[in-house]
Amino acid sequence: ERKVTRVGGTAAIPVDVRVIAATNRNLAKLIADGSFRQDLYFRLNVIHVQIPALRERVEDILPLARFFVDHYNKKFKRQLEGITPEAARVLMAHDWPGNVRELRNAIERAMILEEPRRITPNSLRLSLTRSHVPAYAAAAAGTPLAEPLQLNSMGMPQQPSQLPPVE
Repeated sequence: ERKVTRVGGTAAIPVDVRVIAATNRNLAKLIADGSFRQDLYFRLNVIHVQIPALRERVEDILPLARFFVDHYNKKFKRQLEGITPEAARVLMAHDWPGNVRELRNAIERAMILEEPRRITPNSLRLSLTRSHVPAYAAAAAGTPLAEPLQLNSMGMPQQPSQLPPVE
């Protein structure tokens, strides 16, 4: 096939494309219900990649946050040094119902609304208001962490034992 005809056109135009599609819906159920075309499913389902939710990939949170800080430093011509250990703990404890988009938005919002040298729990307060995480309340109140969180140059805890529990 690899050809398309414009609406109202008569000439077939050769194309070479790959379609990447994502959904959070159960396509097998939608096909059974008649809500999704089975032929389209088989055209799209060449390689199936399942990516777990961010809350299931806790080890990805801080590297992604560091990436977004670097990205928005360039975009906004800022020079934030990174994320405080307390803010890192808040990020690690949040359940991220919005996945990576929510994390990206939280970092962007913190960098736009605040002027600290590093993102703090207070910088994240407005971004993570849906969070009911005790670690956020303790960090935002200035309560010291039981074990200081030492981050390496990549923004990851230096010791795996320093990862906060996800509550």
